Amino acid sequence: MNNGSYTKEISIDWGAKSGSFDMPTMHTHDCHELYFLLSGQRRYLIGPDIYDVSAGNVVLIPAKQLHRTTMRGSRGHTRYVVYFHEEYLQDFIGLVGQARFDAILTSGCIQLPGDQTQLVGELLRKMEQEQKRADPFARAAMKTSLQEILLCLLRSGASRGQAVSANAAKIQEVTHYICQHYGTDISLADAAKLAFMEKTYFSKCFKSLTGFGFSEYLTRIRIQAAQQLLQRSDDSISKVAGKCGFSGSNYFGDVFRRCTGCSPTEYRSRYHN
Repeated sequence: MNNGSYTKEISIDWGAKSGSFDMPTMHTHDCHELYFLLSGQRRYLIGPDIYDVSAGNVVLIPAKQLHRTTMRGSRGHTRYVVYFHEEYLQDFIGLVGQARFDAILTSGCIQLPGDQTQLVGELLRKMEQEQKRADPFARAAMKTSLQEILLCLLRSGASRGQAVSANAAKIQEVTHYICQHYGTDISLADAAKLAFMEKTYFSKCFKSLTGFGFSEYLTRIRIQAAQQLLQRSDDSISKVAGKCGFSGSNYFGDVFRRCTGCSPTEYRSRYHN
């Protein structure tokens, strides 16, 4: 679950998969992410929220938010992803207001009108071309296009496109509960009861909708919380472990290393350095 590290300002990536593809794990970035699906269908897990994404949808992921995309349907897909840092858009945010910017950034999955979808696609292609130019004005041109995309999203009044099946709604209640109560003892049986499902059936539904086993998802949420505490507090390692729902500091250390590639102490030291 290593944090992605991209340009200090802005970058764009085009990608295509011809068959089925699941992102191997949840991860975070130090920058914001704008995802535009050109073709195919995907499922996006952003924190506790589950979105079914179709061609033409825009997905926004705030910095440091756990997320993962998985297959929905058997066809391949193509997409653009823009990575950008908020500091790079301070003049834009000053004009539209921080509250509006934060609102659009946390909108999840956005469905645009047809003409606006076409415009966003054209602006993203323009950004890709400018990135390849790499002349002294390319970054400014990319920034201008990104700002136009964000204005399009702000003006569209777009609605959230969360997965709406009965099972998805139940699983989403559980993921929200986990994100709020990760420091407590949450068993598979407890989670199944919350969803009003039999335990085995709940496990299958959870895996199908999130791409994770229940225990793996719970662990990822706990590790992310631990990372935040290690960054922002002076709590001891054992205290961080307890706050995040781990039974002991040794077990916490083993799990943390497996997920991040370093010990909690090393992580804290690297972050502050």
